Amino acid sequence: MAKSEVQVELSELKYYYARKKELDAYEAILGKSRVAVLAEKYQAAICQAPIRLYDLYIELYINNHTWESLADKWSYSTQYIAKQATELNKYLTDYFAKHQPEPAKGVN
Repeated sequence: MAKSEVQVELSELKYYYARKKELDAYEAILGKSRVAVLAEKYQAAICQAPIRLYDLYIELYINNHTWESLADKWSYSTQYIAKQATELNKYLTDYFAKHQPEPAKGVN
């Protein structure tokens, strides 16, 4: 999975978690959304992450912090949070590269 794909999915997850209560209420009517399934995939990945990346994921995506609000909460610079977010993206990109099944190859 490409770094840009992870970033797009993280953006979708941020929206999902910000509105999780409302969206989950519709699951019984419409069924589980694609992003709810995506959240499960990322939960499996983040549970294997180093604790600081795990914590960062919770704060940025589940608790819906921005880099600025999290920097203020943790008393770090926004640049430090940005650097950690880059590390999180790299961790997830690498994790999914190792844990995704290889596409089927044609017969030669």
